[in-house]
Amino acid sequence: MVDAQTIGVLVTAASVTVAAIYYIMTLRINQRNGRITLTNNIMQSILTKENLRDFGELMNMTWVSYDDFEKKYGSDFNLDNFGKRMSAWHSYEALGNLVRQGLADRDTIYNSGTICILWTWVKFKPVIEEYRRRYGGRDALKGFEYLGDSLMRLKKLKDPGFEFPVEFTRYIPDK
Repeated sequence: MVDAQTIGVLVTAASVTVAAIYYIMTLRINQRNGRITLTNNIMQSILTKENLRDFGELMNMTWVSYDDFEKKYGSDFNLDNFGKRMSAWHSYEALGNLVRQGLADRDTIYNSGTICILWTWVKFKPVIEEYRRRYGGRDALKGFEYLGDSLMRLKKLKDPGFEFPVEFTRYIPDK
């Protein structure tokens, strides 16, 4: 026969277990909500009218080689463009590092800023690779690369037929 004391111990153990599970679930939900809130706040600061204007300007840049790029847009010749470019790159760098660490939500970023981040990564990847070779080292802007590659995989999964426009934001009339 089971006595009252044994039943009391079992009820207490079950109550503690249920409370612990509830606490863990609540903690995970709060962490996820915190990541989404942080991500939304960052995306809102990146997707301002001014930053989107800068994005359009960056997408309309043209160059034929890294030397041509530096002569047109490098810090020695065009500090305004350099500032816009570095602001965007380092914003995406910070965001990518947060995603890698699990502190920002990749799906929220995908749903709100994919085009800006992906287009910027695709357009400037060759320049960033040369920048790494000449100045920054192999780990320079790795968070941006991580974010760009991560969003690219997600884009291909959700939209397999997507292709980047050759001219990015420049208008291409129908033929």
